[in-house]
Amino acid sequence: MNSSQSSKTGPIITDLSPGMDDTFTADNLKEQGNSAFRLGDYKKALDLYSRAHLAAPKNDIILCNKAAALSKLNRFEEAERDCSLALSLNPSYVKCWHRRATIRKSMRKFQQALDDLNRGLEIDPSNETIKSEITEVNKLIQQSLTPGGVQFSQKSQVPKKKQAQPQPSTKPPPAQEVQSSSIPQKTTKLVIEEVKSENRQVHPPKTQKLQHQKIEIEPTLPSEPVTNWVDFDRHFRILRNYLPMLSTMMIQIPLSAITNIFAVQFEQAHLYAFVQMMLLDESPFLKPEQVEHTIKFWQELGKCSNWNIARLSLTKPEKGELAQLYSKLTELNESATALKKQFGIK
Repeated sequence: MNSSQSSKTGPIITDLSPGMDDTFTADNLKEQGNSAFRLGDYKKALDLYSRAHLAAPKNDIILCNKAAALSKLNRFEEAERDCSLALSLNPSYVKCWHRRATIRKSMRKFQQALDDLNRGLEIDPSNETIKSEITEVNKLIQQSLTPGGVQFSQKSQVPKKKQAQPQPSTKPPPAQEVQSSSIPQKTTKLVIEEVKSENRQVHPPKTQKLQHQKIEIEPTLPSEPVTNWVDFDRHFRILRNYLPMLSTMMIQIPLSAITNIFAVQFEQAHLYAFVQMMLLDESPFLKPEQVEHTIKFWQELGKCSNWNIARLSLTKPEKGELAQLYSKLTELNESATALKKQFGIK
């Protein structure tokens, strides 16, 4: 590379020796990564962002940029993880909430994508891009809950409406007039077929209306205690809106299964839902005979690799509710003070 080229892109950093200034190194690597990303060289961008992250492991912007490069390479799970790390460092990072939502949408995690978008909108209520995304993701969620999804609309006969010939009258002629007419039988059949075609035009609006009709799913409890992520996630998506039933499901889960269920994935949405269900007036988790079980329940959750990320992702009001739950538990059983550090109580 000649001197004129070097002046445009800056010096290429080839090592991260201990004697170099980490901040300078990370910033330069990040800028070089940005240039490669803009040129569509996502592998090179990922390499540069990864090296920048090594120099500045607590830089949330570098992590978010790295996630963008990973997503362009269809490495969505790694991209999601980097976004989560960035948000644990900076929960007010609106762009990263939006980016993780986009990544999760690509992974068909529509409900979690919607949660991320709502978090971003709480921080930046005037963000029109996020508002538009929320509308789109809501449609995707409804389609995923509608039997047949998009295929249902493709089978409708709406396009035939344009092909039908206009008729003098929208009402079919009386049967006697058709039978007594001097028109040849072949023509009579054609008239009858056209009348039927005209009649079919009445139905498409009903079909169109069904496409946008909200499908209500009746919440049900699992027939036996949940012990794996797939069963948990399937029921949680519905029961999160029915906290008493969610509480019933969760208290039936064996403590030994908690770390297995959440070994790979534990999100802020799960944590906050569990706090809410335990703050219910008649929560089984707060019955005197169940408090020890409740304390152990939280201790098992604390072993999950994503616990700290989920806790740090809580909003200030949500953290307040977590502190309220801690107070209730300590009033019922002094051994609940063991949860103080895990809950981030000062």
